[in-house]
Amino acid sequence: MNIRLEHACKRYGEKDVLNDFNHSFPSHGVVWISGASGCGKTTLLTCIAGAEKLDSGSISIPDSRKIVCLFQEDRLLPWETVLGNVAIPLSGHRREVEDKAAFWLERVGLGGELSSYPSRLSGGMKRRVAIARMLAYGGDIYLLDEPFAPLDRRLRDSIWELFMEQCGNALVIVVSHGASDLAMGQTHVTMLTATGLPLRIQEIPEIPHP
Repeated sequence: MNIRLEHACKRYGEKDVLNDFNHSFPSHGVVWISGASGCGKTTLLTCIAGAEKLDSGSISIPDSRKIVCLFQEDRLLPWETVLGNVAIPLSGHRREVEDKAAFWLERVGLGGELSSYPSRLSGGMKRRVAIARMLAYGGDIYLLDEPFAPLDRRLRDSIWELFMEQCGNALVIVVSHGASDLAMGQTHVTMLTATGLPLRIQEIPEIPHP
């Protein structure tokens, strides 16, 4: 079973962001939603994640599927170290949790920053901490909102390869202003173009990567 939105409506004040919106996502693979700022892409993700409630309509998600989100904001706790921020959502014995957190920080190139605090990090480093936390936590459905905005092209390519290595069998929904990042990865991508408001989706056939 996949994610399905039926007759979904969401309004902020006098603005309809979703109005009788219907869409069905696949059970796995990469879905890239591109569109101009303000057309409702983030609202769509936050409603799927459950962080926002629909005014009416429904979203069906299999109960067995674990959702993990990467928001536009890194959402790091300033009083926790880099290691502590990645360890927060993990469960288990302290040593095991810290080892797992350290492993993923090493994978995103921050193995030397375990004891640093977020205030000492650049924007791109904070983003990588958030990505390491998401990968350490793991899931079946990944919702990524502008995931690579602060990263240069070399880091984006490296992080995307790491992400696909870890999440290749999951459903990955990526929201972005543009489609330039489609060059990343070696997988097939279903491209959706978001327009609105209210949000509308135009589907483009799968785009194979070289």
